[in-house]
Amino acid sequence: MHKYQPKTPLASIGDRLFRALMACALGIGWFVWLWGLRMSALAAGIAMGGLLWLFTRHFCKMYTTKKENLMRQMIGGELAVTNLLMMPTAVALKAVALWIEKKVSFAFERIEKNYAIGKSHGSLTVLILCAQHPSLPINVQQLIDIAREINQKEQVKLLLCSTAPFSSEASLWLENTALPIEVIRREDLIELAGLYSPASD
Repeated sequence: MHKYQPKTPLASIGDRLFRALMACALGIGWFVWLWGLRMSALAAGIAMGGLLWLFTRHFCKMYTTKKENLMRQMIGGELAVTNLLMMPTAVALKAVALWIEKKVSFAFERIEKNYAIGKSHGSLTVLILCAQHPSLPINVQQLIDIAREINQKEQVKLLLCSTAPFSSEASLWLENTALPIEVIRREDLIELAGLYSPASD
């Protein structure tokens, strides 16, 4: 989780000081170039530097807020996807159906066995969740077993969501299969889950 750690106070102060000095240097440089080296140019340059610093500060505040929101969504999404591993199948499927609803226009209808039934872009769609630890990649045989079961239904599209990465062989099989399968990988699932459950303090 080291990638989520904020800057140290010393680094933050150093960044603010550097931005203030750069803004003043740009302002002074601009007016010295226009008017020559005189007190009025220095005063106008400092004033312009102050305005540039205020603008930079406002921009950085907006950027920091946006970055913080994205970080909260990423952490919340990872926690939500990890929690799927311990949920009952029906509860996990309903949660995933909610997360992906807008991305794939999936309209949840009901739960059957270990999958969910719904509509996606007007087509009957089966939602299957491979709730597996990310240290264990999804293999080809798992995909074949899933496809065999779903292929018994006529005119059905398969929507496959996974909490674990796919092995290289499984990814190759997905690329070459003629079956109507749409895949939402772990990274996309984390992003979608984070929109609904961002981390809080």
